[in-house]
Amino acid sequence: MNAGVRVSDLLYPNLVLADVGSGRKEEILDAIAERLARHHPGVDRYRLTVAFLKREGLMGTALADGIAIPHARVPELPCMIAALARSRTGVDWGSHEACPRTSSSRSQFPTIARDRI
Repeated sequence: MNAGVRVSDLLYPNLVLADVGSGRKEEILDAIAERLARHHPGVDRYRLTVAFLKREGLMGTALADGIAIPHARVPELPCMIAALARSRTGVDWGSHEACPRTSSSRSQFPTIARDRI
């Protein structure tokens, strides 16, 4: 039986952003894309940021309790990549009424980009 992808195979210490601040969602996604591009040669920061923003435009990735899971398909990637970002002050992620706004509490953004689902 295939065990699947393990977090330890994707997430390295330098891909954990301990505090991304309290900027706009777009700024946070760009900071995450920049960190991923720095760690993974060949990843285009701009394309990754655009992919995250397009995905957010389809349907927001905010869940509840200050959690958002931004993700995107990026055909050029040879494999799945990931980062984890945290905002100590929270970020207004534009969540639906059913979910609390992430600015009301600390926010965490496990971010995944992959070539296919």
